Amino acid sequence: MSNIDLATWIAASPEECFDLSLNIDAHIASIDSSREWGVAGVTSGLIGLGEEVTWEAKHFGIKWLFTSRITELDRPRSFVDEQMRGPFASWHHRPTFEEHGRRLNHMIETITITQGAGGIYVEVHVQPGARQPRVVGAHDRALKIAVAARPVDGRANEAVVKVMAGVFGIPASDVSVVAGHTARRKRLFAKSISPNEARSRIRAALEADLP
Repeated sequence: MSNIDLATWIAASPEECFDLSLNIDAHIASIDSSREWGVAGVTSGLIGLGEEVTWEAKHFGIKWLFTSRITELDRPRSFVDEQMRGPFASWHHRPTFEEHGRRLNHMIETITITQGAGGIYVEVHVQPGARQPRVVGAHDRALKIAVAARPVDGRANEAVVKVMAGVFGIPASDVSVVAGHTARRKRLFAKSISPNEARSRIRAALEADLP
């Protein structure tokens, strides 16, 4: 298993970023396109240690429920939210916040790449309908991939496979969607590449997209 730590620089204090990350209303506003909202537990304002929220969302025409709980909280340094019930085999999200000057900090999120038989598995979060295909960064321990294709007739799946094949430098036929075919969050398998090589190529793709 190999991890990638991705940093997002934000012109705000760690306290502001930390609280926004735990704000249910801010989360809903940031992902309005998926029509996601809280239906049980803490459904508005800040969620705290030991509290849960159940989300209802519609991705690629499929409605699903996902319940997460805040299992660790160290304001403004880090927190952990974990899946209690939902569609994923496991889901463990730990963003951390580090201050660099009075009004500049970065949020660090980790993406896990898992070794499989003859290749690697990586979780991705797909953003369809983007202006151009690219690797965006991290999203809830998954690699966020923007694709121009719309989620119609498997086109978004084909597009994300093409993007990741380009990132890894392997044929598109060596990359496949193995879970989440009709969801934004997918699990991909890539043949003939090691976790360390995948990590290096993902970092290179992110750095190439920096302004």
